[in-house]
Amino acid sequence: MESLWDAICQEKHQSQSPDWHGAVLEERRQQIAAGEAKWLGLDELKKRLG
Repeated sequence: MESLWDAICQEKHQSQSPDWHGAVLEERRQQIAAGEAKWLGLDELKKRLG
């Protein structure tokens, strides 16, 4: 596993995030700033995914 991680870290190719990621992050920042963000605990997240 460590060899794999080392290979990934040394790889020169840098993946770019899609443009829409920036829009989603900005929307979430605004929700946090406005006090409108909803936070889940780990247990609640597991229930939703499970």
